[in-house]
Parts: sequence; C-alpha cells; structure tokens
Amino acid sequence: MKHLTQIFFVAKAEAETRLTGTRALVVAILLVIGVALPNVLLLQEVGRVPADKIAVLSHTRTRIVLQLYGTEAADALSTCPPDVVFFSVFLLLLLPVTVVILGSDTIARDLQSGTIRFAAARVPRPVWVAGKVLGLLLVVAAMLFALHFMAWSAGFLFHRPSFSMGALRWFPRLWVVTVAFATPYVAIAVFSSALTKSPALSAIVGFAILASLWLAGVLARVENLTVLARWLPGTTDGGLLQASAPSVIGALVVEATWAVLIFAAASASVSLREV
Repeated sequence: MKHLTQIFFVAKAEAETRLTGTRALVVAILLVIGVALPNVLLLQEVGRVPADKIAVLSHTRTRIVLQLYGTEAADALSTCPPDVVFFSVFLLLLLPVTVVILGSDTIARDLQSGTIRFAAARVPRPVWVAGKVLGLLLVVAAMLFALHFMAWSAGFLFHRPSFSMGALRWFPRLWVVTVAFATPYVAIAVFSSALTKSPALSAIVGFAILASLWLAGVLARVENLTVLARWLPGTTDGGLLQASAPSVIGALVVEATWAVLIFAAASASVSLREV
C-alpha cells in the first residue's frame, strides 16, 4: 500500500508538470492538425464529387479500414459513424510518434537537472519510474479523451444523421482502444528517456525503437509469421476493434505485457545508473 501511494504521488506530480507545461499543448495541437487535415481534405473531395460518386469514396474508405484492421474489425466498425472511423484510423497511425515526442523528457529532464537524486532519496527508483509511466499515461489518456470529444462534437454538429444514440457506445470504446494502444508507447518513451540526459537524444532513440518495431511488423507480415505479428506492440489495434471478447482480451494482454516488459527495462536502467 505504501508503494502504491508513492506511485500515485509521483504520477500526480508528473501529470501536473506536463499539463502546466507547453510540450503537451504543442503535441496535442500537432496531433489535432495531423488527424484533422486528412478528414478536411476528404470532406473537400466529397464536396467536389457528384452525388452518384459518393459511394465510391465511401467504398475507398472502407477498403482502407479492411486493409489495416481486417474483416472482423471492419464489420464491427460498420455501426460506427464513418467520419469517426476515419478519425480513429489516423489517430492510431500518429499516436506512437506523438507519445514518444511527448514523453522524451520524462526522466531525461530529471537526469539533466539532477533532481533524480532527491527523488531517489524519498522513494525506491522502480516506484519512481512506475509513477512517471502512470503520470505520462494519464496525460495521454486525458489528451485522447479531449480529441475524441472534439471529433464526436463536430460529428453531431455537421453530420447529425449518422450519429445516432446507438453509435454513442463507440465513444468510450474508441477512447479505451486508443489508450490501450498507446500504453506500450508510453513505456517506450519512458525507457528511451531513461537512457540519456538529453531529451532530444531520447526522442531519437525512441524513434529508432519505433522504426525497429515497424520493420519487424512488416517483415512478419511479408513472411506470414502470424504469431509474431500478433505479439508485436502496435499490431493489436485490429484485435482491439473487433466485436469478439477473446480478440479484445488477447489484444489487451499483448499491450499490457509489452508495457510491463518495457517498464521493467526502464526501471532497471534507472536503478543501475549512478547519480
């Protein structure tokens, strides 16, 4: 119980530091632009297309979802407003990079300023790292909730017919999916931040890890290594979006497992460091 209290204390301090700083705001604005721009371009394209060709654009959007997430996920998403589906697709694509940018200074700034000495004197280092991970995850979760709220609000204002009360059940689910998907990347950001005192270098290390995972996922798909592809972080979004409970639970287990393993590596790195 004592360690849990300490974890929540560190997490609270980390979240407050981030929410009162400018980095989280800048990252959120960049994420909004990155997600909104393709949707705005699509809406402009719809405005130029004759009414009888709108179905072609809808089919193209459905085909993108099929290629990214598979048939089962696409079938489950058929009850979700199309604009929100497209929003979620780009959000999931941009999330790893934005989380690494946001968290690149999580531990590096404490190493650089020397404040880790005071933190290490008050709480065990693994507990301190766990609090850092939780604090960053809380900020990411809050940012994702705000983005989903903005997307659904815009949908109700401009595309009210497709936003029925039944479709509202997708709001909490898509938020949970994006938070679960972001969890291992939060751990990656903290791990890369624990390796160096420079936030910039930490971000570069984080991007290198993301590139390695992306390359491994591509190779797994090319070589038809289905088991490997399903157990890599960032490849479970299709499972999280499916309707079947076993697929969702399995995807959550994969994300949680990777988050715990990467957290353990970050904790070991901090514990072994001399400050």
